[in-house]
Amino acid sequence: MAVWGIGAYYTGETPEDKTQDFIDNECACIGWDKRNAPSLYKMLSSIKPGDIIYIKSFALRNTTLHIKAVGIVSETNVSDLKNGVKVKWKQNFIGIQPFTITPERYRNNVYGNTLYEEYDPEIITAVIHEIMK
Repeated sequence: MAVWGIGAYYTGETPEDKTQDFIDNECACIGWDKRNAPSLYKMLSSIKPGDIIYIKSFALRNTTLHIKAVGIVSETNVSDLKNGVKVKWKQNFIGIQPFTITPERYRNNVYGNTLYEEYDPEIITAVIHEIMK
């Protein structure tokens, strides 16, 4: 089992937060097409059913990581989701205390990425604890 962080804020001509769309449609998706982000698609293919995923928001200017939703991946390689996975999001999610990304944590330098595997034990523990509530 792995724990993954994914962003849900799509930039472009009309920037939009897709968090509620992810929750409503039981999915987590990459906002880039495969041609423009092949490494993200390679990483996406590493996600397995049973993995935990959280929707994150990270602002570099205040070095705070917010976790906006947590869920468990239920399916991958879903034909109607060319750029995502199916997720059973935790219902009635209240939230996890935001994490301050200290210089030691920031050495990992992934929190601004669209998708990443989480390795920080404190964040993993908080996410698992939230899933188990």
